[in-house]
Amino acid sequence: MALTKVGPAGIGSTPGNGITIGDSFLHSTGLNATNAYYTGIVTSQSIRVLGDLQVDGTTTTLDTEVTSVDKLEVAANNTTVGVAITQSGSGDILNLYDGSTEVFSVADGGDVTITDSIVHANDTNTKIRFPDTDTVAVETGGSERLRVKSDGR
Repeated sequence: MALTKVGPAGIGSTPGNGITIGDSFLHSTGLNATNAYYTGIVTSQSIRVLGDLQVDGTTTTLDTEVTSVDKLEVAANNTTVGVAITQSGSGDILNLYDGSTEVFSVADGGDVTITDSIVHANDTNTKIRFPDTDTVAVETGGSERLRVKSDGR
């Protein structure tokens, strides 16, 4: 896509002057475009996207925090995996929180930590619980049926 200089003032001037990219326009208040494709965009400031953002290809660096979101949904349309998290460092692979309380984590190496219980979907009164240190319990019908303590009893 060719760049065409418009007006003598150049990039970052008042609206009406700047650089035209395809059928879009770059001016002092930002980049305005509809269904345009850009390559090699670099900014040291924020980018605000109103509407959908589509990234085709591989995003090699994404170091960000997604905050103040009602819902984060991944809708994958492929035959391999919907979400893959690859941890190349030594930190935890995944941490899930309810507010500020951690409820689930996957540590480096794959150990899974939960706060208290594994609950069967559609049968919430059946659980495998971890009610105490070195203790495993099984509940059915909302009542504990089996408990194994650290001494094996």
